[in-house]
Amino acid sequence: MKKETYILIIILFVSFSSCETKKEQSPTKQSNKIDEVSIQKRHDSLDQIQKIKEVLKEKDTHSLKNAKVYNPFLELDIDEVIAYDYETHMDTEMPYIIDNKGRLNPTVTKQKNLTQTQITTLKIFLGSVETYGNAKATCYEPHLGIVFYKDKKVVAHVSICISCNHLASSLEIPATTYRGYRTDGFNPKAIEFLNDFCQSLEFSYCKN
Repeated sequence: MKKETYILIIILFVSFSSCETKKEQSPTKQSNKIDEVSIQKRHDSLDQIQKIKEVLKEKDTHSLKNAKVYNPFLELDIDEVIAYDYETHMDTEMPYIIDNKGRLNPTVTKQKNLTQTQITTLKIFLGSVETYGNAKATCYEPHLGIVFYKDKKVVAHVSICISCNHLASSLEIPATTYRGYRTDGFNPKAIEFLNDFCQSLEFSYCKN
């Protein structure tokens, strides 16, 4: 009888101990599960954020490539465009092809009336976002002037410095600021185009 009692007591003790152990372990397991769930949620959130960033980046890149920016040169009412080869230097007081009184720069050495094909090409070039995007040099010594006329009167003009990588225009060119900041330096393809254009006119200061 005593032996059976001892066995019963031992069984009860072991059962009780097992229950206590389970009670002690249960919160830990639950805590671990909560931590795992929290970590997984954080990972899911980070993945979602990354996907959103990638979508926005792709969308932004797509919008830049396909940006439709107003080109003021295409709207000009003109009947003649003349390209001028002229002299300027760093200390030249008036470096533009047309001064603020509408007078032609007196240092002109050569001029060419442009064909309709050249005019159309130049209009697109001057107002295109694909023309700009690089940094420009601090110097400015333009030698290539483009003047748009209507009934012999100046409508607009552009003074281009190929060496210094930028131009000055009487018209605001949205393509130079459409990114939200000014990027009016010519890109390499634009420089190549200008040199070819300059050489086709047999002007000076063209890069070979």
